[in-house]
Amino acid sequence: MKLLITESQYTKILLEYYDSEEIYSREYVVKMLSRGPKYMKEYIKNLPYIECTDNEGTKSVCTKIPEVVYQLLFGNF
Repeated sequence: MKLLITESQYTKILLEYYDSEEIYSREYVVKMLSRGPKYMKEYIKNLPYIECTDNEGTKSVCTKIPEVVYQLLFGNF
């Protein structure tokens, strides 16, 4: 069976795919997880601390997140 998709659908699939190596602002992730269900709050203590800098040179703390946390933050949950 063949499935036809448009170029915009293909691009959306590629851009919204979970990447385990992507880093996110730890402050934002913790804030959003603290508002979530109780079982999701348990992920907060397991998030790694990664020092990172943005394009302007500002240092901050980032983290890598598991796929279930990604789904809670960005949809599909």
